Amino acid sequence: MRKPRCPAFGQGNGLVRARRRGDPQSAPGGEAGGDDAAGARPVGLVAEPAELGAYRALFAQTGAYDAQVFVRTTLGPLLDHDRERGRGGDLAATVAMYLANAQHHARTCSGLHIHANTLYQRFNRADDLLGEGRRNADRALDIQLALRLHGLARRLA
Repeated sequence: MRKPRCPAFGQGNGLVRARRRGDPQSAPGGEAGGDDAAGARPVGLVAEPAELGAYRALFAQTGAYDAQVFVRTTLGPLLDHDRERGRGGDLAATVAMYLANAQHHARTCSGLHIHANTLYQRFNRADDLLGEGRRNADRALDIQLALRLHGLARRLA
Protein backbone atom coordinates (compact mmCIF):
# COMPACT_ATOMS: atom_id res chain seq x y z
CA MET A 1 0.00 0.00 0.00
CA ARG A 2 1.40 3.42 -0.99
CA LYS A 3 1.84 5.88 1.86
CA PRO A 4 0.27 9.35 1.52
CA ARG A 5 2.48 12.35 0.84
CA CYS A 6 3.50 14.56 3.72
CA PRO A 7 2.32 18.21 3.68
CA ALA A 8 4.60 19.28 6.54
CA PHE A 9 7.43 17.54 8.25
CA GLY A 10 9.15 16.26 11.32
CA GLN A 11 11.58 13.38 11.66
CA GLY A 12 11.50 9.90 13.09
CA ASN A 13 12.48 6.31 12.33
CA GLY A 14 13.57 7.03 8.74
CA LEU A 15 10.11 8.27 7.90
CA VAL A 16 8.89 11.83 7.71
CA ARG A 17 5.77 12.48 9.75
CA ALA A 18 3.34 15.35 10.06
CA ARG A 19 0.15 16.09 11.95
CA ARG A 20 -2.72 17.53 9.96
CA ARG A 21 -3.66 20.88 11.47
CA GLY A 22 -6.71 20.78 13.69
CA ASP A 23 -7.18 17.02 13.32
CA PRO A 24 -6.37 15.13 16.55
CA GLN A 25 -7.54 11.92 14.88
CA SER A 26 -4.92 12.10 12.12
CA ALA A 27 -2.89 9.13 13.32
CA PRO A 28 -2.71 6.45 10.63
CA GLY A 29 -2.82 2.76 11.36
CA GLY A 30 0.24 0.66 12.11
CA GLU A 31 0.86 0.10 8.40
CA ALA A 32 1.84 3.75 8.01
CA GLY A 33 5.20 3.36 9.67
CA GLY A 34 5.04 1.34 12.86
CA ASP A 35 5.85 2.43 16.37
CA ASP A 36 8.44 5.07 17.16
CA ALA A 37 11.20 4.67 19.75
CA ALA A 38 8.87 5.58 22.65
CA GLY A 39 6.35 2.95 21.61
CA ALA A 40 3.69 5.45 20.54
CA ARG A 41 2.00 5.25 17.17
CA PRO A 42 3.10 7.81 14.56
CA VAL A 43 0.84 10.84 14.25
CA GLY A 44 -0.19 12.24 10.89
CA LEU A 45 0.73 11.52 7.34
CA VAL A 46 3.89 9.61 6.51
CA ALA A 47 6.21 9.79 3.52
CA GLU A 48 9.21 7.67 2.69
CA PRO A 49 12.44 9.71 2.42
CA ALA A 50 12.74 8.76 -1.26
CA GLU A 51 9.39 10.47 -1.94
CA LEU A 52 10.82 13.83 -0.86
CA GLY A 53 13.09 14.15 -3.88
CA ALA A 54 15.60 17.01 -3.65
CA TYR A 55 14.05 18.14 -0.35
CA ARG A 56 15.28 14.94 1.32
CA ALA A 57 18.61 16.59 2.14
CA LEU A 58 16.81 19.02 4.45
CA PHE A 59 16.05 16.22 6.90
CA ALA A 60 19.64 15.07 7.32
CA GLN A 61 21.59 16.61 10.21
CA THR A 62 23.75 18.65 7.84
CA GLY A 63 21.02 19.08 5.24
CA ALA A 64 19.64 22.35 6.57
CA TYR A 65 23.11 23.90 6.68
CA ASP A 66 23.92 22.59 3.20
CA ALA A 67 20.65 24.04 1.91
CA GLN A 68 21.49 27.43 3.44
CA VAL A 69 24.91 27.38 1.79
CA PHE A 70 23.36 26.41 -1.55
CA VAL A 71 20.78 29.23 -1.33
CA ARG A 72 23.40 31.77 -0.31
CA THR A 73 25.83 30.70 -3.04
CA THR A 74 23.15 30.63 -5.72
CA LEU A 75 21.05 33.67 -4.79
CA GLY A 76 23.21 35.76 -2.45
CA PRO A 77 23.53 38.92 -4.58
CA LEU A 78 19.85 38.81 -5.57
CA LEU A 79 18.62 38.43 -1.99
CA ASP A 80 21.03 41.13 -0.79
CA HIS A 81 19.71 43.49 -3.47
CA ASP A 82 16.11 42.96 -2.39
CA ARG A 83 16.92 43.31 1.30
CA GLU A 84 19.02 46.47 0.83
CA ARG A 85 16.36 48.20 -1.21
CA GLY A 86 13.50 47.21 1.05
CA ARG A 87 11.38 46.12 -1.88
CA GLY A 88 10.00 43.03 -0.26
CA GLY A 89 11.66 40.72 -2.73
CA ASP A 90 10.89 42.31 -6.10
CA LEU A 91 13.72 40.67 -8.01
CA ALA A 92 13.57 37.33 -6.24
CA ALA A 93 9.78 37.25 -6.63
CA THR A 94 10.09 38.18 -10.30
CA VAL A 95 12.60 35.43 -11.06
CA ALA A 96 10.57 32.91 -9.04
CA MET A 97 7.36 33.79 -10.88
CA TYR A 98 9.13 33.65 -14.25
CA LEU A 99 10.51 30.18 -13.54
CA ALA A 100 7.19 28.98 -12.09
CA ASN A 101 5.51 30.12 -15.33
CA ALA A 102 7.88 28.03 -17.48
CA GLN A 103 9.80 31.19 -18.46
CA HIS A 104 6.75 32.65 -20.16
CA HIS A 105 6.97 36.46 -20.21
CA ALA A 106 3.28 37.32 -20.65
CA ARG A 107 2.11 35.00 -17.83
CA THR A 108 4.83 36.40 -15.57
CA CYS A 109 3.73 39.98 -16.26
CA SER A 110 0.13 39.03 -15.61
CA GLY A 111 0.96 37.19 -12.40
CA LEU A 112 3.00 40.11 -11.06
CA HIS A 113 0.64 42.77 -12.42
CA ILE A 114 3.51 44.61 -14.13
CA HIS A 115 4.20 45.93 -17.63
CA ALA A 116 6.53 43.98 -19.92
CA ASN A 117 9.10 46.79 -19.82
CA THR A 118 9.22 46.53 -16.03
CA LEU A 119 9.78 42.78 -16.37
CA TYR A 120 12.67 43.31 -18.80
CA GLN A 121 14.24 45.93 -16.50
CA ARG A 122 14.07 43.48 -13.62
CA PHE A 123 15.59 40.74 -15.79
CA ASN A 124 18.47 43.03 -16.72
CA ARG A 125 19.13 43.75 -13.04
CA ALA A 126 18.84 40.04 -12.16
CA ASP A 127 21.34 39.25 -14.94
CA ASP A 128 23.73 41.79 -13.45
CA LEU A 129 23.42 40.13 -10.05
CA LEU A 130 23.23 36.46 -11.02
CA GLY A 131 25.16 36.51 -14.27
CA GLU A 132 24.05 35.94 -17.83
CA GLY A 133 24.00 32.18 -17.19
CA ARG A 134 20.66 32.67 -15.43
CA ARG A 135 18.97 31.77 -18.70
CA ASN A 136 20.87 28.48 -19.08
CA ALA A 137 18.62 25.50 -18.27
CA ASP A 138 20.95 24.00 -15.65
CA ARG A 139 21.52 27.35 -13.97
CA ALA A 140 17.78 28.12 -14.08
CA LEU A 141 17.09 24.83 -12.29
CA ASP A 142 19.60 25.69 -9.56
CA ILE A 143 18.05 29.13 -9.17
CA GLN A 144 14.52 27.72 -9.03
CA LEU A 145 15.50 25.12 -6.42
CA ALA A 146 17.33 27.76 -4.36
CA LEU A 147 14.29 30.06 -4.52
CA ARG A 148 12.02 27.24 -3.35
CA LEU A 149 14.38 26.34 -0.50
CA HIS A 150 14.63 30.00 0.48
CA GLY A 151 10.83 30.34 0.50
CA LEU A 152 10.45 27.15 2.51
CA ALA A 153 13.02 28.30 5.07
CA ARG A 154 11.22 31.65 5.43
CA ARG A 155 7.87 29.94 6.00
CA LEU A 156 9.35 27.60 8.63
CA ALA A 157 11.26 30.33 10.49
